[in-house]
Amino acid sequence: MARRRFEIVVSGSAPELYPAEPFFGLLWLDQEKNDALQIPVSRPLRTGWGEFSSIQLVRDGKDPVPWFLDMVWLSVTERKFYSLEEELPVERLEELFCQGCEDPGEDGKAQKAGEPPQPLYEFLVVGMAPYGGVALWAYGYGKSTLVKWMQAEETKVEMRDFAPMKPGLTLDELCDAYINSDEEADVKENLEKNGLPPRGLFDGYMKQFNYRYRVLFGRWDKETDGFWPDTEEDREAGPRLVSVEERLFDGTHDKLRDGGLFRYHRAGKPQKLLVKWSFRGSDYCACFFMEDEPVRAAFDAFFEDRSDAEADFDIQIDPEKMGVGLILSRDGTGAKRELDCGAYQIIIFKDGEELGRSENYDQERGAWRW
Repeated sequence: MARRRFEIVVSGSAPELYPAEPFFGLLWLDQEKNDALQIPVSRPLRTGWGEFSSIQLVRDGKDPVPWFLDMVWLSVTERKFYSLEEELPVERLEELFCQGCEDPGEDGKAQKAGEPPQPLYEFLVVGMAPYGGVALWAYGYGKSTLVKWMQAEETKVEMRDFAPMKPGLTLDELCDAYINSDEEADVKENLEKNGLPPRGLFDGYMKQFNYRYRVLFGRWDKETDGFWPDTEEDREAGPRLVSVEERLFDGTHDKLRDGGLFRYHRAGKPQKLLVKWSFRGSDYCACFFMEDEPVRAAFDAFFEDRSDAEADFDIQIDPEKMGVGLILSRDGTGAKRELDCGAYQIIIFKDGEELGRSENYDQERGAWRW
């Protein structure tokens, strides 16, 4: 039976503060290993976790999804090489690349009237994390999905093979040249200040939970210092939700605005949320930036060992006083955990003009654009 074929572009990815350099990366298309998609070499690679590189190898025609990943790369900040040989979930990849998308998000390709939906995913992105963690994402402009999280093993590579045009170059000299370059100033500063990340940090980032978003509009109840459900009258004359978009710590994003975020689904912990609504003739937008450790601790404590148990991530908004609250809850059990206001930063806009920001807001200008 002939396998389905797709237009697939492959890219590498690495965290901005922990660059990596691929030695080779092959995504084998057939079990005889006669043909493969390749991870392009970038020196060094630091796209941001889950983001694709501008350096890509584009092949003519269409290919089946790969079944096996074979790669070796350098973790620059660790000064170590890692190797991975791993089978890939072919059926899952085919399922993802068969999906179409009528609204690929603001950054995607516009669909013309009468044309079939655009493919939802166009890239396979391979992420290289400290301590040998490897992620495989199916990536589209409107949405990306974690396909598999894998663990590589430390390996040895001769520098004459890794850098044949620079005879005599040592591993330390190469890594020092990267880290001390002007382009990597933030990498050096982070290493001097914080050292390497804790072991297990990226394992925690990639952990998946079963939840959905709920945006709850209401008026602030001063007696209980919390939110109370709105009435039918409020709903008729009150605010109207426009959309929710997300970026997660696991490197994925969803900007489709297709209602999928309001259904239970497995996903990582939120890193950035964009909520848009209209109220009394004006358009509002709130952008939440999550703090790493408090959000990670809140999710781990709430779900404990029940990551498959359905839960709600409630985004509560008072449209009159611009009060907000973020709460993890589980219907029927009474389980609830509110995120402390220090666990996130927020900036709110009304009709394109800034309306207010949290006291702890310290994002760079324009960080809400994504």
